[in-house]
Amino acid sequence: MIKRIRKCTPFIIGDIRSIISGIINFARYSLSDENVPVSLSLFSSASYKTETGRACRYDVSIANNTPQGLWINFLIDIYQKNNPAHPEGHYAYYEKRVYLQTQASQKIKIIYDWEKPPLFDIDGTVFSPDNSWRGSLKEKGKYLLHAILKAEDGNFIEQLTLIQEVSG
Repeated sequence: MIKRIRKCTPFIIGDIRSIISGIINFARYSLSDENVPVSLSLFSSASYKTETGRACRYDVSIANNTPQGLWINFLIDIYQKNNPAHPEGHYAYYEKRVYLQTQASQKIKIIYDWEKPPLFDIDGTVFSPDNSWRGSLKEKGKYLLHAILKAEDGNFIEQLTLIQEVSG
């Protein structure tokens, strides 16, 4: 029994150190004044798989934690998963300018069928992209869908990525 305890002691001590380190880091983070002014808090797809020509829904939520409303540029940038390089693996790019209310989250529903430009449903009003580019869907398979936030001046804010399998 004592041999077992001695064998386990280094692991137990290591676990205790990890737990204490985690508690200390959590406390530091909780007490910091770090402010996240704008955040892409959700990017999800209704399905892991989709087909060309069949509408798929994507949900987005953007949080504005600033004391004033502001405009941002929201982009969807799509690449082949096995070749995420421009121009060969770049499939499409869609951009929509969105106003964010102060201290609120803006929800966006995107309807996209992989053949026509997506529609952006913002507060019940449907919009087309402000800017877009689309190549040809060279092959079926897995694609990277990047949801990107940029400030009005073009500076990158944040990005979330989905992987979706496209057939058809």
